[in-house]
Amino acid sequence: MKEELLTDNERSTRTRTTLSSHNPNENNDRPKAKNIKGTFMRLFQYTLKYKALVIMANIGMLVSSGGMILLPMLCGIIIDHIKN
Repeated sequence: MKEELLTDNERSTRTRTTLSSHNPNENNDRPKAKNIKGTFMRLFQYTLKYKALVIMANIGMLVSSGGMILLPMLCGIIIDHIKN
């Protein structure tokens, strides 16, 4: 019942503090990667098995991004032609 009496600002502040209560400095006992380049190379080796899929996903991402850029440009050109 008390939750209903809070203003929107108080409610959002309460949610933020509840969700962000994790202190990143508390868990310093986790080991850090000593060889970052080696770690990334080892992770990259796992993707070599899926090389074709990774390439296809990157091509698909580029086509999708290009479409997102070209579609508004084409709409603008069409609208200008109709207007004039």
